[in-house]
Amino acid sequence: MTASARILDHFSKANGSEPIRILGASGQLGYGVPTPAFSAGLERKPHLIGCDMGSIDIGPYYLGSGELATALAATRRDLRKVLLGALKLKIPLIIGSAGSAGAKPHLEQTLAIIREIAREEGLSFRMGVLRADIERTVLKAAIRSNGVVPIDDMAMLNGSRRCGQYRWSDGYERVPARLGCGRRRRRCRPRL
Repeated sequence: MTASARILDHFSKANGSEPIRILGASGQLGYGVPTPAFSAGLERKPHLIGCDMGSIDIGPYYLGSGELATALAATRRDLRKVLLGALKLKIPLIIGSAGSAGAKPHLEQTLAIIREIAREEGLSFRMGVLRADIERTVLKAAIRSNGVVPIDDMAMLNGSRRCGQYRWSDGYERVPARLGCGRRRRRCRPRL
């Protein structure tokens, strides 16, 4: 049984009588995770650790460029800290918007860092991955069929702009499978 499935099983048996403890490690991995606060959070025995790697504060440049918004060394430091914390407690680690913007190049860089950490630390663990990229053909078809709706007073997309990456915000529907609740995930066994 996966760590995520154990959590769901425990809380379904508790029939809602117990709280679920989630440690919010960071709003943007790579900007620092204070060790005293993170350690205090781990001492409270959370059921899972969640953190984000993205922010609208950085603007659209990083989505289009495929670059990380944070320094590589800082990103690696923060990823190592939260990964080791989750593995120590044998709980899930959920990271949103991998690598600043969450598109394919950001996700691939983040996965490479995680695999490097696993290799350096001699770790083996399950890892689920949700990809958020949208194929250009799918997006263009949605624009042509008025399937893309602007938010508030934003302009309607017309397909004339160029962008390096397109991604969507993930709905809840795909998350349970990636947490090991019904679908098998690959183990991370770094090759040396």
